[in-house]
Amino acid sequence: MKTTIWNTLVHSVGLFGNRPIFWTSPNSYIKYNQFYDKITSFSQLLEMINIQKGDKVMLTGPNSINWAAVNYAILSKGGVVVPTFANQSDNILDHMLKTTNAKLLFNSSGKKIGNNIMEFNHENILDTTNITPSENFKHVNIDPSSTAYILFTSGTSGLPKGVPLTHTNILSNIEATKTVFKNNFSEHDKYVSFLPWNHCYGLNCELNYMMSTGASTYINTNIKNVMSDIQQHNPTGLCTVPKFLHQVRNKINKIEQLPTFMKPYVNPYIKRRVFGKNIKFCTVGGSHISKDDILFYKNLGLDIYQGYGTTECSPMISLNGPNGNKIGSVGKILHCNNIQIQHNDEYNELIDENMYNTHIGNILVSGSNVMKDGYLHNAKESIVYTGLGMRYNTGDIGYIKDDYLYIVGRNKDQYKLSNGKFINPTDIENELLKISEIDQVLVYPSKNGKYNKAIIVSSHSYETIQHKINNMNNELKKYEIPQEMIVTDEQFTTDNNMLTQKQSMIRSRIIKKYDKCYYDME
Repeated sequence: MKTTIWNTLVHSVGLFGNRPIFWTSPNSYIKYNQFYDKITSFSQLLEMINIQKGDKVMLTGPNSINWAAVNYAILSKGGVVVPTFANQSDNILDHMLKTTNAKLLFNSSGKKIGNNIMEFNHENILDTTNITPSENFKHVNIDPSSTAYILFTSGTSGLPKGVPLTHTNILSNIEATKTVFKNNFSEHDKYVSFLPWNHCYGLNCELNYMMSTGASTYINTNIKNVMSDIQQHNPTGLCTVPKFLHQVRNKINKIEQLPTFMKPYVNPYIKRRVFGKNIKFCTVGGSHISKDDILFYKNLGLDIYQGYGTTECSPMISLNGPNGNKIGSVGKILHCNNIQIQHNDEYNELIDENMYNTHIGNILVSGSNVMKDGYLHNAKESIVYTGLGMRYNTGDIGYIKDDYLYIVGRNKDQYKLSNGKFINPTDIENELLKISEIDQVLVYPSKNGKYNKAIIVSSHSYETIQHKINNMNNELKKYEIPQEMIVTDEQFTTDNNMLTQKQSMIRSRIIKKYDKCYYDME
């Protein structure tokens, strides 16, 4: 692959210049060539303040047309984009600035950058409003193997790590994803965007992918309005996360109460009413989605294509699609990467009757989509050397069956009880979440390791939750059922530092807050 993200954009502008790229209302949009003019305005600004090839520029704020334009303007100059979430804490921002040695920060969040960012020149913090187009644009030759983005991991254990991704990493992942969908994407597709572009999933699977196909999108500016935005704009596809689909299912779960003979007549109506008249499919990633949720939407006539990936892999490693959707798997392995399962006998207890002739173990990845030189300032972390060469250790446990990849859980989250039974807390959590009264749950071992405990978020009483768990049929083995529970009505959120920006639970922090006796006091 010899092209760059910038060249891909220029190619799309040439092909689709008069077509919409961003909708501002159901009847109003800006075209690809108008968006290109906006990019050139920011490019000239970068040139005026002497941003050069290889310079790091941090970009913070919510998704917007200006955010996207600044992103591509930085790339047009051979610069490196360092995206960060709009509500990122000051200490994490400070860490990112120092780690990347960013030369400039574009701030479109409306948030004042904290005073504790002392070593960064505040004169170089620029707002993205009131920039006008310019014709004085100079092209810069860019090496496809050079870094395009430095994206930071979610930071579930310690400070986030910088992940450098090249133009080749990004584009090889896009091209491999296109082969999964073949002729199912075109310039006539339309999306409603609500995933943050600061995160690799939203950035590459939504923004960069859309741009490369000539499609268009409406940018949701308030997550509370996302369903009305979808109904107004009638997208053909959505990139989403399991939590969103599960919440929508809960709102329309009365469909499950209908007599079977009525469902073929009512389901298509519900699908149109909720997702608009043009929806064809949803891709889902970021975390585990239950089979029940996927089957629920399949019965509505909406295909959910689950994928799997990590920031370090740009991000997609595997993906289901219209030409092969194995529910329960995370899809076929994309041709841009290669997977090796590092077998571990300790995980054999996780094998079930569906896993004949398979090896279970750590998922190791190599390929053109994998970060080129390891983490920023810590290249050797998570790199494994095997008989097949250097590979990235995802930290996930899984297996391959019939060319489809299956995820069992996170390596660091697994544990053994004192009776020798191996526990995968994610599986238990997913079963408990089927109880409608449970909003969030975290499972962990008791201090003596004899049994499981659970911290449960619910507006219902302890007794109600206990009764519901006791009445679960055969979903959990006896030793898997939590013997102690802590029930709270306080949600795990990013605001109270219980979730990462990616919405992953920070397990140690949650346990420390709600089970104060769990950790020994030094």
